Amino acid sequence: TESTVARAEMLALMLRYKYESSHQQQGGGIGAAPAVTRHNFPSFVAERQTRHGTRTPVTLIAAPYGLVELVGNRVIRTYVYTTIVGVSLTADDPSGVVFHIAEVRPKPAVGGPRPSGGTQQQQQSVHPGRLYFVTSTQRPGSGGGNGRSDLISSLNSYYGVLGISLQVCESTSVQSWTALRHQLASQDVVGEPIGTFQVT
Repeated sequence: TESTVARAEMLALMLRYKYESSHQQQGGGIGAAPAVTRHNFPSFVAERQTRHGTRTPVTLIAAPYGLVELVGNRVIRTYVYTTIVGVSLTADDPSGVVFHIAEVRPKPAVGGPRPSGGTQQQQQSVHPGRLYFVTSTQRPGSGGGNGRSDLISSLNSYYGVLGISLQVCESTSVQSWTALRHQLASQDVVGEPIGTFQVT
């Protein structure tokens, strides 16, 4: 329900403030490590697929408030969990996972969750998601298991704390995601923010 999502958003913002403000109080400044890296949150080595077919090395950190993407020692974007409406595994790559990002309304892009109500135009104004290849995990107690499974398990635990659920959708393929990503780029769709970006 809307009240449940609103409560989850507020709780996520409070958690984000808690962990990032504690970093500032401990002397975090220019050149210091990002706040999210100061805590023992599950961390994953991954690659982000671009619409051009290239892969960018990144680190994904499952924080209590959202999924944080870093390149080197710099935070690139943070996806608050209320904006990730579902995940799909890639059938043609054992390390691939698609995070379905809601800009306007959830929609079954690349096997995503189906919305209730809303116009067809609203449902088409949804990002096809972000595709990552999780190559390794630093999740405590994982025992070197499958990276993407460990990542989803970590997210599920945080979703439970926020009182919402992470929907696992039908599997997709890298080719299908790439085709939808190209389609989005040609449509010039504008929606709500899907994440926060750090500007220096």
